Amino acid sequence: MLNLLPPESKAQIIRMYRIRLAIVVLIFLLALIGFATLFLLPTLYLAVQRETLASTRIAELGMEESTEAVEETTQELVDLKSRLALIDALRSTRYPMDVVGEIVKLKPDKISLRAIDYTIPPSNGVKDEGGSVLIRGTAGTRDLLVQFRDALKATRFSSVNLPIENLAENRNIDFTITITGGF
Repeated sequence: MLNLLPPESKAQIIRMYRIRLAIVVLIFLLALIGFATLFLLPTLYLAVQRETLASTRIAELGMEESTEAVEETTQELVDLKSRLALIDALRSTRYPMDVVGEIVKLKPDKISLRAIDYTIPPSNGVKDEGGSVLIRGTAGTRDLLVQFRDALKATRFSSVNLPIENLAENRNIDFTITITGGF
């Protein structure tokens, strides 16, 4: 094949070919970008809507959870307060065993107890009103009996009553002591 074109015309044709090729490639890329945008735009719109809905839902759940958490914590506090009140009530209650144990601890060695009668306190809700304990026994000496009475008075009992006639004898004294208090 013969090449009849001068080299300048030949260079111009190659340049025009490259320009046309670039234009076709650019048109193809522009069309591709247009179609991609056209097809991806609804997906982008749905993604933005779902993100907005999700963030709104998270905010609502956060508010609900905090409200539920506050209610749950409040209920737990109420339960805890009622348990503490029950424990305080049990702690302040003195059982007959405790009262008798306290009396026996205070008893000197030369005093023997024959009977301890415990009267249950009335249950009218007044804490200061208490029951009574009647102690019968024998004391070796009058001084030991007075010492026992004084030891009982020094405790939480509200009154300790030792009749005077129990102090008439010096030795081997039969006595009766009545104790009252909030127990």
